[in-house]
Amino acid sequence: MGCSSSVPDETKVSASVDQQLAEAEEAERNHFKILLLGAGESGKSTVLKQVKMIYKGRLADDDLQQCVMAIRKNTIECMQGVLRAMDTFEITLGLAENAPRKKRVREFAEEGVFTPAVADDIASLWADPGVREAYDRQSEYWLLDGASYYFDNALRLGQVDFVPTDEDVIMTRIRTTGIDTTDFAEPPYMYSVVDVGGQRNERRKWIHCFDNVRCVVFLAGLNGYNQRLFEDSSINKMRESLNLFRQVVSNPFFRSTPIFLFLNKKDLFETMVKKTPLTVCFPEFPGPENDVHAAAEYVKAEYRKILEEAVPGKELHAHIVAARVRMDMKVAWGDVKEQLKRMNSRKKMGKSGAISTPKL
Repeated sequence: MGCSSSVPDETKVSASVDQQLAEAEEAERNHFKILLLGAGESGKSTVLKQVKMIYKGRLADDDLQQCVMAIRKNTIECMQGVLRAMDTFEITLGLAENAPRKKRVREFAEEGVFTPAVADDIASLWADPGVREAYDRQSEYWLLDGASYYFDNALRLGQVDFVPTDEDVIMTRIRTTGIDTTDFAEPPYMYSVVDVGGQRNERRKWIHCFDNVRCVVFLAGLNGYNQRLFEDSSINKMRESLNLFRQVVSNPFFRSTPIFLFLNKKDLFETMVKKTPLTVCFPEFPGPENDVHAAAEYVKAEYRKILEEAVPGKELHAHIVAARVRMDMKVAWGDVKEQLKRMNSRKKMGKSGAISTPKL
């Protein structure tokens, strides 16, 4: 009797184990690891901050305090960069009374305190014709894309009781070193978004993030066609990005991994193309010369060509965005999530086939 009564118990235990295994398998299938890749300053960290605020709400107080220090540092370093450019280009101040301000900002130490007086110096210099002339030649030297935002808001950023707005948070540049992962849940799905530093000396760390990646989101700054690298001012940012994209899509790790391309900074691109033609980077661009849409489509085709050469027939899911704009990110990120869910459903049903996405 003892032996016969144990059979139902064993069956129950077996059924329970099977259920737990099935639930674990389902949870693993519904866990999407998304890898953000791209060259330095392409906007990966901006995308990650948008994802955090869209799906997790406003940043914690510690993160906001870090933002205060970082955006003030961005502001002073950008103005120092413009002032160095003035010396290089032999551009003089338009207003002689700004000379003491220029000297103070040039000598501002990294450990210095960003006071209202410092902010006033920066705001006054920003209004100087000579500073504006050097700023307008930013394609000839390295400068953060957000420089004009920092200068326009310098007085507010220097207030003693300054609290960053959402836009301030998005515009703050903190160089990514190492690996930054953000998790958020939308039951039954879990998302892990991984951002890895994009500067050349950070890329050796990328391989540690390749396991179990469900898709790659590659960021490229459209305005990079007329900009230079932070690490090497002789290298064009767009060319660096295209070469890096070729390395990523040719990597055996990602041969069957969906690739999303976010062509970022469309707002800056629109302004730049009207002043500087795309032919400075792509001499073969047929035009029209200052047509923003034609220029963006041409750049997108260059990335698509690289993917086709690496993996013939593989689809590129492309979005032209301004990562600083919340709605752009909601739409583009929504597409990433939807494609992953559809791919998941097909795998669950044992079907295969390419996932279609609207052509842009």
